Amino acid sequence: MNQSKLNQIKKILLLLMTVLGTAWAHNGFTGTGTTISYKTNPMPLKASKEGFVRFLFTREDQSLIAATECSCTILVYQGLPDPKVRPVAMGKMQMDKDSLFFKFTPSKAGMYTLVLDAKPIKHDDFQVLKIYLPLMVE
Repeated sequence: MNQSKLNQIKKILLLLMTVLGTAWAHNGFTGTGTTISYKTNPMPLKASKEGFVRFLFTREDQSLIAATECSCTILVYQGLPDPKVRPVAMGKMQMDKDSLFFKFTPSKAGMYTLVLDAKPIKHDDFQVLKIYLPLMVE
């Protein structure tokens, strides 16, 4: 496949993520036994301003999953993730009284992809998750 076709496919995927991202961003994701919802604070995030991406993880029985129960890592890519390109931000989840969060200062407006890698500290506490979440920045 030539480079032109690959770029076309990337643009189509980015467009789909942008359109679908609006529906996903504040509705959440449900995996086997685990529900994850996320939102930005402030909404929407602004370029060059520190913001938060807040997550709420719940188990099937609706109990919350705390930061101490999860080895949760976030990678942030500008556009779509590319194994040849370093993420623009990365780090571990933190927790306050309301939710798990990740601080992020986007360098410029546009589409970003958050890659959430969540593993339980206690074996079989919840399903291991790797989720790609779209994020728009103004």
